[in-house]
Amino acid sequence: MGLAEPFNSLTQDRRRGVLLVSSGDIGFRRIVCLPSSQIEHMGDPSETASLSYRLQLTRQQKFQPPTLFCVKTSIILFNASIFQTPKFRLVSQIVWCTSLVWMIGTFIGTIVQCSPPSFFWDKSQSGACIPNTLLTIGLTSGIISCVGDVIILLMPLPILVKLNMARRTKIGLMVVFVLGLL
Repeated sequence: MGLAEPFNSLTQDRRRGVLLVSSGDIGFRRIVCLPSSQIEHMGDPSETASLSYRLQLTRQQKFQPPTLFCVKTSIILFNASIFQTPKFRLVSQIVWCTSLVWMIGTFIGTIVQCSPPSFFWDKSQSGACIPNTLLTIGLTSGIISCVGDVIILLMPLPILVKLNMARRTKIGLMVVFVLGLL
């Protein structure tokens, strides 16, 4: 069932619920996998602590794109259920597909950043990593994700501007939707 197909509100609520629970679960795992107490004590880490930190960082890198994709999908589905114009549905599908491509690209990028992939957490073996992965993968992924977030949150505004209601109410409604940018 695609975004453009009609479906009842119970199905929509279930789908959004599953996505939000999934993103919350993945987000929780990211927090558990990378405790701040371990980061604070990385000044002079033992080899075991350093290996553990790199393993946890690897897990965090792998869970971030699917987590954000689930949240973005949930917001897109919610907006598509409210604003049911064909043009909005088409834009929703395009933005969703773009987010999917971003997620897959970032996920693959984090996997192939080192050759072999295990070299990222186990420096005792021979291998190599892409230089400046924080800039080449992290910053690029972050910028694309932020642009996608802004587009997702601003998508409803053109429809809200056209609503037939008092100007003050319309502005208040637009402010509520834009608050998601915070």
